[in-house]
Amino acid sequence: MARPRIGFLSLVAAGVLAACSPSTSETVNTRGGLDLTCAWPALADTYDAGSGGCLPSPSFNICQVPNGTIVLQDGGFFVPDGGEPAVCTDACRQAEYALSCEATEDSSGNLQFNGPDPSLQCSAIPMPTPIGASFYCCPCQS
Repeated sequence: MARPRIGFLSLVAAGVLAACSPSTSETVNTRGGLDLTCAWPALADTYDAGSGGCLPSPSFNICQVPNGTIVLQDGGFFVPDGGEPAVCTDACRQAEYALSCEATEDSSGNLQFNGPDPSLQCSAIPMPTPIGASFYCCPCQS
């Protein structure tokens, strides 16, 4: 039986935490005002929609989402009138980029892990993850 593809969408755990990309003004990012520019090597981007792999991004935000705030599919938030904004903290340091990796399913239905190349010197983000997905912080390219 085929498993559903995971994709790189927002994760919500128990309605309290979300791993997401802040895209609305109702989000407070603790890296606010810092330069998020970080170059990653071409070797980091191995993602292919048909075969999984790894996809780099400038940050990996862990967000506390207050009761009543809704996480949108694009990673943004809908905050009701009078509601509290989500507060996000980047799991990666300023000199790092985030890497989201997705396993693929072989013809026998087994997941094949597509992790980062060891030369990227990535560290796993310590958090619960869905089956077949892993998240890392990797040093920026000089």
